Amino acid sequence: MKRLLNPTITILIITILMFVYSSTGAAGVAGAAGDTQDSAWGNASKWAIPELQKAEGFGIIPETLRDADLTQPITRAEFAAVSVKVYEYFGPGIGIHDASSASTPEDPAQALNPFTDTSDPEVLKAYNIGITAGTSDSTFEPDLFLNREEAAVMLARAYKRSAFVGWTLAADADFPFPYTHHANQAPFDDDAYISDWARDSVYFMASKGIILGMGDNLFGPRNTTPAEEEANYANATREQALLIAARMIENLEGLPLQGHLQMLG
Repeated sequence: MKRLLNPTITILIITILMFVYSSTGAAGVAGAAGDTQDSAWGNASKWAIPELQKAEGFGIIPETLRDADLTQPITRAEFAAVSVKVYEYFGPGIGIHDASSASTPEDPAQALNPFTDTSDPEVLKAYNIGITAGTSDSTFEPDLFLNREEAAVMLARAYKRSAFVGWTLAADADFPFPYTHHANQAPFDDDAYISDWARDSVYFMASKGIILGMGDNLFGPRNTTPAEEEANYANATREQALLIAARMIENLEGLPLQGHLQMLG
């Protein structure tokens, strides 16, 4: 007659087998997931991974985007946080000017908040250093999707705040970029749809290869029809927004403002 195993030993063997199976199974699932997304971020397109790695290296990915679906449109609040990161990366004095004398409060605890719909510290920091403004005197609409001309303007302001001594949002018109159209860069065919307050920033960013057109000589500054609104035609995704922010650092870092005068004038 065969001898039966001690019940305690039997339970121990079954437990070990279950542990081994669950461990190898989990590893297989993790490997499959790695084919479609990078573990350092939320869901992201494969083409975006190298650009996200650059953005990570520059330290410009806000914590709020780390577990987000990066294929979805970015909001005004989220891009305000990205723009603040870009400003902090550059810091004052990246060009021939030194902005260290500027006195705009940057500490959210000391910041002014005219908005009734947000108290987001990154939004308030962006507002107080002049990177962004509200959609009205008392609203920011933080969850509104960002459009392409707004992205150009926020990044341009982050750069100006670092490069131009005395620059403020109120005095922005006194600090135009030294830009003229090159012979091979005609105005975009949808130039009439670019807002007056965004035109200088749009063409500067395009001239530096930071925010490119959408083909057929179109920039796609903002949605102008219900169909475009529904399709998010002129809205940047989160991964696209991080791409252009990283590209701005790549293209402008270490380039003195005198270089802009020579290259863009």
